[in-house]
Amino acid sequence: MADREVVVVRNGGTGWFVAGAVLVAAIIGAILYANGYFGDPETVNLQVDVPKVTIEAE
Repeated sequence: MADREVVVVRNGGTGWFVAGAVLVAAIIGAILYANGYFGDPETVNLQVDVPKVTIEAE
Protein backbone atom coordinates (compact mmCIF):
# COMPACT_ATOMS: atom_id res chain seq x y z
CA MET A 1 0.00 0.00 0.00
CA ALA A 2 1.44 3.33 -1.06
CA ASP A 3 1.72 6.25 1.32
CA ARG A 4 -0.65 9.11 0.73
CA GLU A 5 0.82 12.35 -0.48
CA VAL A 6 0.12 15.25 1.87
CA VAL A 7 -0.40 18.63 0.22
CA VAL A 8 -0.18 21.66 2.50
CA VAL A 9 -1.74 24.83 1.14
CA ARG A 10 -0.87 28.01 2.93
CA ASN A 11 -2.84 31.13 2.27
CA GLY A 12 -1.27 34.17 3.83
CA GLY A 13 -4.60 35.84 4.41
CA THR A 14 -3.79 38.68 2.04
CA GLY A 15 -7.18 38.37 0.35
CA TRP A 16 -8.99 38.77 3.66
CA PHE A 17 -6.82 41.75 4.54
CA VAL A 18 -7.67 43.48 1.25
CA ALA A 19 -11.37 42.64 1.65
CA GLY A 20 -11.34 44.12 5.15
CA ALA A 21 -9.57 47.27 3.97
CA VAL A 22 -12.13 47.75 1.18
CA LEU A 23 -14.97 47.23 3.65
CA VAL A 24 -13.53 49.81 6.08
CA ALA A 25 -13.03 52.31 3.24
CA ALA A 26 -16.63 51.78 2.10
CA ILE A 27 -17.96 52.34 5.62
CA ILE A 28 -15.91 55.52 6.05
CA GLY A 29 -17.06 56.78 2.64
CA ALA A 30 -20.70 56.08 3.53
CA ILE A 31 -20.36 57.96 6.81
CA LEU A 32 -18.76 60.95 5.08
CA TYR A 33 -21.45 60.91 2.39
CA ALA A 34 -24.22 60.76 5.01
CA ASN A 35 -22.72 63.74 6.85
CA GLY A 36 -22.68 65.83 3.67
CA TYR A 37 -18.92 65.83 3.15
CA PHE A 38 -19.38 65.19 -0.57
CA GLY A 39 -21.71 68.12 -1.08
CA ASP A 40 -22.74 70.11 -4.12
CA PRO A 41 -19.63 71.29 -6.00
CA GLU A 42 -21.20 74.72 -6.52
CA THR A 43 -21.05 75.43 -2.79
CA VAL A 44 -17.25 75.43 -2.55
CA ASN A 45 -15.98 78.56 -0.82
CA LEU A 46 -12.28 79.37 -1.18
CA GLN A 47 -10.72 82.32 0.59
CA VAL A 48 -7.04 83.24 0.24
CA ASP A 49 -5.47 85.82 2.54
CA VAL A 50 -2.19 87.18 1.22
CA PRO A 51 -0.11 89.56 3.35
CA LYS A 52 0.53 92.99 1.85
CA VAL A 53 4.17 93.44 0.79
CA THR A 54 5.57 96.93 0.33
CA ILE A 55 8.91 97.68 -1.30
CA GLU A 56 10.38 101.06 -0.49
CA ALA A 57 12.28 102.95 -3.22
CA GLU A 58 15.92 103.75 -2.53
